[in-house]
Amino acid sequence: MRFAFLDEGGISRDESRIVVGGVIVHGDEQLIPLESRLEAIVHKHIPQEDQDGFVLHVKDIWGGGKYFKDRNKWPIERRAAILDDLVAIPGQLEIPVIFNWVERSNVASRHNVDGKMSQRDFDVSCHAIAFAGCMLRVEEFMRRVWVDEVAQIVAEDNPEARKTIKGVVDLFKNPSRMLTPLVAHADVLPLQRIRGSVQFADKTESRALQLADACAFLIRRRFYKHDEIIARFYDKLKPWMLLVPREDAPPEEWPEMPRATWPYGPIDFGVAKS
Repeated sequence: MRFAFLDEGGISRDESRIVVGGVIVHGDEQLIPLESRLEAIVHKHIPQEDQDGFVLHVKDIWGGGKYFKDRNKWPIERRAAILDDLVAIPGQLEIPVIFNWVERSNVASRHNVDGKMSQRDFDVSCHAIAFAGCMLRVEEFMRRVWVDEVAQIVAEDNPEARKTIKGVVDLFKNPSRMLTPLVAHADVLPLQRIRGSVQFADKTESRALQLADACAFLIRRRFYKHDEIIARFYDKLKPWMLLVPREDAPPEEWPEMPRATWPYGPIDFGVAKS
């Protein structure tokens, strides 16, 4: 059994693109080592008096916010060292990285043409659509790569989006209920490898979600500005990504659908399509 730990990035209304990303982890072979590595990062970088229950929020580490707001105590290189250790984990444990994204403008043009949808409902819809796309990609790769296994989705708990996401999962399991058939993904519906309902958890309850947070954050940053600082971290994730942004693959390597190879890494490029 595999666990797909998923988190979102860019849900602020100022962000033009929402990314949902995470990792697919073998329950028996990788989950405990992953949790141990994350715990070790906290013990390595965070003062002992603050280690109990400490959560590695990449947004705060990257931007020097909240716990890391004292720039004299937490200069960029000290914070970057934490990120270096985080993004090294997929390669160390051979854990694949997955993601999906949506453009807010595309969602607006398709679903909010008349402007009757409230801003809150629009934000929730964007999040749910990005999450649904990522979940479909998990289903696809479970069928292609781990053909004899099933998956459980574990997501960062977002109370506003929880109900909508649960509704989407129900439709994916029973696509005949859809008012409009999802033609683009008809070959992976109904869900077969993803079992049960989505389990929602806080990062304090699931350390693995902290790695998912790092993946979603850095992939979203890759879309906006791929400078040397971002490349330092993102490029360590890229060989373990089951698919990559088109910006990272030449046009001749753009397949119609994402593709995976075995063993996982370095993985041949599959190209993410919005």
